[in-house]
Amino acid sequence: MTMDAMLEISDCSVDFGGLKAVDSLDLSVAEGEMVALIGPNGAGKTTVFNAITGVYRPTGGAIHFKGQSLDGMQSYRINRLGIARTFQNIRLFKNLNALDNVMLGFNSASQRHMIGTMIRSPESEQDREEIVRRSRELLDWMGLSAASAACSMDLPYGQQRRLEIARALATQPKLLLLDEPAAGMNTREKQELAGLIERLRKEFRLTLMVIEHDMKMVMSICPRIIVLDHGRKIAEGNPSEIQNDQTVIEAYLGEKPVAAA
Repeated sequence: MTMDAMLEISDCSVDFGGLKAVDSLDLSVAEGEMVALIGPNGAGKTTVFNAITGVYRPTGGAIHFKGQSLDGMQSYRINRLGIARTFQNIRLFKNLNALDNVMLGFNSASQRHMIGTMIRSPESEQDREEIVRRSRELLDWMGLSAASAACSMDLPYGQQRRLEIARALATQPKLLLLDEPAAGMNTREKQELAGLIERLRKEFRLTLMVIEHDMKMVMSICPRIIVLDHGRKIAEGNPSEIQNDQTVIEAYLGEKPVAAA
C-alpha cells in the first residue's frame, strides 16, 4: 500500500466467464486528488467503479481504501467507510421529491437515524430537523433550491444529474466516484458542472474519480488522467501527455495514426 494513497488498486481483475472486463489493473489515488478514468466504450471504466463499491467482487488482486481491504465487503458498508458514487444511468427515487431524495442519503449514512425514525424517538425528530436543514444546504449548493419540492422524475435531465450528486454528498463521502456526470447536458450545463465539481472538491475536501466522455471537460478539471482499453491501463499522465500519447490516439481512433509523408 502506497503511504499517501487513499485508494489503492493492485493487480485487480474482474472476469465475466471468458471475458476479462478489468485486466491486472494497478492504480492509486491520493487524498485530495481529482483523477479522470477515460477510454473507449467497453474499456472497463464502470466495471472499475463497480469493483470499488462492492457491486462486483474482483476475481483477482486487491482494493484498499485508507489502508483497509474492501474484499468481500457489502456495498452499504463500503459507503459507510466513506465512498459514494453516481451512476451512468441516473438512479433516483423518481416518485419522491428532490428534498426527500437527498434526505435518504443522510439516513443511509447512519443506522441510528433509521432506527430512531421507526420507533419515533424524540431524538429522531431532532435528527430529522437537522437532516432537512443539511439537505436543503446541499440542494442550494447544487443550484436546486427552487426544485426541492419537485418530483425528481419531472426535473430536467441536467438537474437530475445534479440531484444525484447531492444525494451522494449526503452520505458524507471522502472519495466520490462520478460516472459520466455530464452525460446528456448541453455545453453551458457542462461548463457550469465543471466549475461546481471543482468548488465541491475544495469545500467538502473530497477526493474524486471521474468517468467522462467529454474530453474538453476532462482536460479542464482533472490534473491526472488514466486511460483504459479492453480492461487494461494503457496510459497515465497529465492532460497534455494524454492528448499526445499515440497509444491513446490509436485506442480512440481504432487504427494506428498515419505517419506524415
